[in-house]
Amino acid sequence: MCVLWIIQVIPNELVLCLFPANCILIGVKTVRRSVERWREDTEHQQVQYGVPILDWLNRVLMDSAHWAVGGFLLAIPLLGILVAVLVLLGQRPDSMIKAWTETSDWSLSQQTAPPNVSYDQHYLCTVAAQGHSRVVKPLRRGIRHGHVVTVNVQAGH
Repeated sequence: MCVLWIIQVIPNELVLCLFPANCILIGVKTVRRSVERWREDTEHQQVQYGVPILDWLNRVLMDSAHWAVGGFLLAIPLLGILVAVLVLLGQRPDSMIKAWTETSDWSLSQQTAPPNVSYDQHYLCTVAAQGHSRVVKPLRRGIRHGHVVTVNVQAGH
């Protein structure tokens, strides 16, 4: 999530990248320290269960180098459960993706922002210029206070 945040805001606001970058650094440092402490700790002796699959699982779990991969693999079913709960509660499965793409003026944005309104222009003209043509019914281009505007049913009356 922090990497997506950085990708989203990096061209516009570098200051907004500081918080997620710090979160990433803190997370990496915490994981690294935990792995180092586990390797130094001698209390976690390997137990022999006598069953080959359990002995193999014990060896894999005792090796702290596999923890990151294990966490990643366990996150996949957790993501599936999360999506299932969201669907059961009436959310769309792609709602998290839409949170990043249905914005404007950012890296991952797919929407375009409406043009800036000059001080002397009417707001409805700007809104209508970006609206759906069946709703706003644009009639023609016009000039208002020296600026080109879209004249429509709302602005024309």
